[in-house]
Amino acid sequence: MARGGSGVRHDGSYRIFSSVRFRGRSTRVAMNITMVTEETFAKEVLESDVPVLLDFGADWCGPCRVLEPVMEKIAADNAGRVKVLKIDADASPGISARYRVRGLPTIIAFKGGEEHNRHLGATTAARILELLR
Repeated sequence: MARGGSGVRHDGSYRIFSSVRFRGRSTRVAMNITMVTEETFAKEVLESDVPVLLDFGADWCGPCRVLEPVMEKIAADNAGRVKVLKIDADASPGISARYRVRGLPTIIAFKGGEEHNRHLGATTAARILELLR
């Protein structure tokens, strides 16, 4: 159930405007960040025409909440050039295991559908953008 509004797209992914209840948990994401699931992962990440920053997080993770405004700013400042996505690591254990996510938040940069770089923990926008170089 969405609060503040959300747009479900034809491919099953959705863009979130303020918060959404996902599997019984409330997840807050910015307008420029798309929440992905195991079902939408391949299309949104692996088939993307632009570089992707994928933020693995969880509602209970304090450092993940600290990172939210940083990711929001990156998404707003780089719209169209970089796709900023978020995935709930608890709700998508298959993807978390496939990419060996062992701590949260983990940000993985993808280029051409392949993992390019990663960072574990809260950090600055500059450090996150360096992952794409």
